[in-house]
Amino acid sequence: MHINLNNASFSLAEYNTDFVQFWKDWAFVTDDCIQLDFDTNKISAAHTAYVAAYNRLMALLTENNKLVHEHGLEDNFIFVLSDFADIDFLAATHEQWAHITKQACEKHTSIYDAAVERDYQLLDQGLQHLRGYEEINAAVHCIEFMFKFVFIHNITIPQPAPNRSDYTIIPNDTSFIKDTVGVPYYDIGRPQYEKFLVSGAVKHSEISNYLAIANRIELTSCRIQDVIDDNFIKQCADENVEVFGPYLNVASTQHRNPSMLGCFLLQHYSPDTPMVLWLQR
Repeated sequence: MHINLNNASFSLAEYNTDFVQFWKDWAFVTDDCIQLDFDTNKISAAHTAYVAAYNRLMALLTENNKLVHEHGLEDNFIFVLSDFADIDFLAATHEQWAHITKQACEKHTSIYDAAVERDYQLLDQGLQHLRGYEEINAAVHCIEFMFKFVFIHNITIPQPAPNRSDYTIIPNDTSFIKDTVGVPYYDIGRPQYEKFLVSGAVKHSEISNYLAIANRIELTSCRIQDVIDDNFIKQCADENVEVFGPYLNVASTQHRNPSMLGCFLLQHYSPDTPMVLWLQR
């Protein structure tokens, strides 16, 4: 399965559950590639914030490189610039910043270098109008956090039927992890675990576990894992009820870093181009 955005593609790994097979047969009933309908305001706002953070980082690195040239410092103080601050670029920038900072500041270790400390202090003073050399680290993490917390909710899959109730969700279909692509909860009431957290009950008339499967999905760039209360598991066993997770997932990112989805969405979004988002089987 893939997410396609403005001619770019992002690979997904499907969950191996009976529900996912049912869901695919329903979602892709007319075509193997479906255009998704959603409000672009959230991704537009996230992109605007990203551009501001990117400009901040580039200003720091550009000014740093200028100071390196002006003072004839070693090339290892020069940072590579990029048209887009993707995850690999941010990792390399942070690694370089950390190595230099360790050499300059960790006097109690063998990596400390007095010459590096001298040049580090010179760069730090020259960058004070941008809040100093330490701000490079803060700017990198600012963008990384932006990638991590990109969410798109209430994405509609155009279908003749707005929801389905002819498939019975079983515990194995559910999860305590909110993953990259999931189906939102659309029942009237609460999932079992959510009800337990607010009231301590695992059997209640308000509890339902995805009785209505809506023609909607959510994209999440931060894999969220609920901490399972041992008392919940024990209470389900004591009352002889099955354990359902609060989330219904379809697919996960194939990348080890789930925030790669946020990076992908912000990298290929353009305020000057209509955002066309597709889900491909």
